[in-house]
Amino acid sequence: MRPQNREEFREYCLRRLGHPVIDINVDTTQIDDRIDDALDRFYDYHFDGIEETSYVYKIQDIDVTNGFIPLDPKIFSVVSVYPFTASSFLSGSDLFSAQYQFFLNDFYVTPGVATGNLQYFDMLRSYTDTVQKEMAPVKSFHFNRKTSKIFFSQTLSTIKAMAPAVLFKVYTRIDIDRYPAVWDDYMLKALATAYIKRQWGGNLSKFGSVNLPGGITLNGAEIYAQANEECNILEDKLVNDYQMPIDFQIG
Repeated sequence: MRPQNREEFREYCLRRLGHPVIDINVDTTQIDDRIDDALDRFYDYHFDGIEETSYVYKIQDIDVTNGFIPLDPKIFSVVSVYPFTASSFLSGSDLFSAQYQFFLNDFYVTPGVATGNLQYFDMLRSYTDTVQKEMAPVKSFHFNRKTSKIFFSQTLSTIKAMAPAVLFKVYTRIDIDRYPAVWDDYMLKALATAYIKRQWGGNLSKFGSVNLPGGITLNGAEIYAQANEECNILEDKLVNDYQMPIDFQIG
């Protein structure tokens, strides 16, 4: 059965370790702790653990007073921040914007209809985007994902005077409740099972060797050593094979 939630995932990991044929001497709270550890690794390094998205945030007066903007705790990292205005050059709501004037004079835009050479359109759009990034970016910022707060080198009052809102380009953690397919990820299942096995070995090692019916003996120290080696191999594989490649910039 493919796990679709935490309870099914927990039972899957125990079955991989031999349950119910073998009693796995790990408490439910310990299992959940090890699952959380595996999820943290998954979000940190797996290319399917995060996704790139953008959203607009309207700067509030309380943000100006505090000196920072609070972000969603699911946000993993902030890539870039730009001032944002609700006006659109296609709607004609900002007659004095550079975008509107470029398109009015050079590309002949009417509401909802654009005519002209698409190659030129793409070049012009790229140019105006570059102008926007070079002339009016948020200069620098610092984001701490432990506090979910983003601070700026400029004051928020200065940024708000530039534009009433900011556009965030971010990486956010996959919502595991919304996308339960994450629970069925091969690497996550393998890593969580190895973590639980290491916990099991650690628990058994407190009592030395444990004798089971039929003359079977469980050696806690040996189980721990095997699990620890499995954890190291899986963590290395996760970092080296599943991590997103570094973006290249061509200038």
